[in-house]
Amino acid sequence: TKSSFAKDVDLVIISNPDVSFNNQPVIAPLQLAHLGSPNFILGPKIVKKNIPWEIYSAGGSLSRKTGLTRLIGMNSRDGEKYNQKRNCDFVNGSFMAIPKACLETVGDWSEEYFLYFEEVDFCIRASKAGFGSKYLPEIIVHHEVSGSIGFHSPVYFYYISRNMRFFQQNHIEKQHLILARIFYYGFWIPLHIVLALGSPSPFSCVFNVLSGALTRSKGRHEFQEQP
Repeated sequence: TKSSFAKDVDLVIISNPDVSFNNQPVIAPLQLAHLGSPNFILGPKIVKKNIPWEIYSAGGSLSRKTGLTRLIGMNSRDGEKYNQKRNCDFVNGSFMAIPKACLETVGDWSEEYFLYFEEVDFCIRASKAGFGSKYLPEIIVHHEVSGSIGFHSPVYFYYISRNMRFFQQNHIEKQHLILARIFYYGFWIPLHIVLALGSPSPFSCVFNVLSGALTRSKGRHEFQEQP
């Protein structure tokens, strides 16, 4: 929480437990970058732990009309095009550094998401308060992709389906809301039903896609085993 910060803290680092650094410098470059860009949330180049030449995230982009997010460079081979420092719409939440002043101004991460979209929501709220997001390619971290909950698991399908709708409600402007809803029910949910059918637990995953699309429940969801 905001009140737990020490007076001499300027930068708060958030890191997933499945992130590693391979003995590469992280803290000192972040501190240096913060001195030059004090009003920015900072995100490193994130590569896949088991395929270190492949990008997981080089910053993130967002469609303000639909809420569709994209991790820049995801699944691409690392190269010169990902070595350019730049501003972006958001940085990936598996590892990010947030100015204490930003947290004091914007507040904590929203608890309504629990998993997925929570870092995008925070970065967008921060941008409205004058804090941008910046990608730093000179800092490299290694991420075990979906190591926390499992890629294409029932848990994944529930939150990815539900939270897109919450994000649209929170951030899409009224003039784009009809388009956003068409995108959600006409593309996002059908896409994830198709992906769920190809998962190791298709019944549970499809059930959770539909549950996520229909529920009004926010925050952490207590799951029950599906047959």
